Amino acid sequence: MDQRSRTLNGKMTTSKTMTVDSCRKTCTDLRFKYYGVEYSSQCFCGNNLTKSVKMKENDCWSFCAGDKTQACGGTWRIAIYKNPIFTPTKKSTAACKDKKGEVQCSSSNGQRSVCIVPQAELVLNIDPKVPTDECEPGETYGRHGDEIWVSGKCGGKFEICYREVAVKEVSKDCVKTADGSDYTGTLNKTKSGKTCQAWSSQTPQKHRFTSLPNNYCRNPDGEPHAWCYTTDPNSRWEFCEISQCKTPAPGEADECLLEPKGQSYQGTKNVTKSGLKCQAWSVKTPHSHSFTKSLGNQENYCRNPDGEPKPWCYTTEKDTRWETCDIPECAACKIEQEKGPDCKVLYKISGGCYYQSHYRNECKYSVKIDKDGAGKLKADVKYGSTKFSLKEGKSVNKCAYFKVMGDYLVIEDTLTHGC
Repeated sequence: MDQRSRTLNGKMTTSKTMTVDSCRKTCTDLRFKYYGVEYSSQCFCGNNLTKSVKMKENDCWSFCAGDKTQACGGTWRIAIYKNPIFTPTKKSTAACKDKKGEVQCSSSNGQRSVCIVPQAELVLNIDPKVPTDECEPGETYGRHGDEIWVSGKCGGKFEICYREVAVKEVSKDCVKTADGSDYTGTLNKTKSGKTCQAWSSQTPQKHRFTSLPNNYCRNPDGEPHAWCYTTDPNSRWEFCEISQCKTPAPGEADECLLEPKGQSYQGTKNVTKSGLKCQAWSVKTPHSHSFTKSLGNQENYCRNPDGEPKPWCYTTEKDTRWETCDIPECAACKIEQEKGPDCKVLYKISGGCYYQSHYRNECKYSVKIDKDGAGKLKADVKYGSTKFSLKEGKSVNKCAYFKVMGDYLVIEDTLTHGC
């Protein structure tokens, strides 16, 4: 019987023409040791089997979507096969041409444990410092992106070869707000040309903003512009020179809301729901307000800087201070749903969209799904005051289980009632 963390969690694919053979080929081509079929159309690959419960064979008899004569598991039932031509990865003998390192990564109570390699973009090779029979490559340890995983009794120190995260130089991005508080780009030089100190570092400048990304210019504390600490011991911090974004002309931006409140809306709607013309954010007539600094370059377009139910604007009518704007929501998500035992439910969500948990879900969350610069799916998840972002292969197990797999965001949650 499959489970929330998945018996095979190396790779997942779905197909309307799924067969046992097509799943085998997929996992064999990716050099996985095991492959398994589930729920007629799902294929899972992996190099080790996580804890699961063995079921009776007749519990795994859902016809394969691509061949009704074959069985492809069942609902939360996975039929597992071993790749007959699997060859474990041998200890690397190639010289490391990238960054060498050593990390401590031990299994947790005999279960699989994941370690992150700091500043690694990709782990290239990994070998136990002291090889043993209990640390078989491809079976008890492996790598995925910037992660190292170990299981069983394997653990201790590992020698690694990895590609370091590149520190990007001056970018061509821009700021939308006058103070740069919205800036998420990669500029890492100050106005005078000094290199920015990494926010995670306390050398040479000690500070409290250690959670900010890399050494990119930011404005976490309300300064007049984005800034950074410098690597010059004699210059604690300086402003960064970032150009102002070009305000979109009518018709250049998406005229729909990615999320219900529209706080990320950057369109050009400039009339309220009753048809009143919006007052420019840069002026205080006829209505005085406090947004001239942060929104002064946003013309008179509807915006939502303070968490109102919808984007809004001050109006040019003296008797009507402000109103919300009538802007439709963007395309809805494509959602596939699969119910499991014990009130569990699995959602597979795709499309550039905004998704919010159902009132029956135990976990109350919202998700914004989009593509990154490389065209890969990314998901920004929020529940309560907690926020995190996920990309391909990354997972988080909080109030629900979230993982990006290919073109899908997979969410596993529990129904509080009506299951």
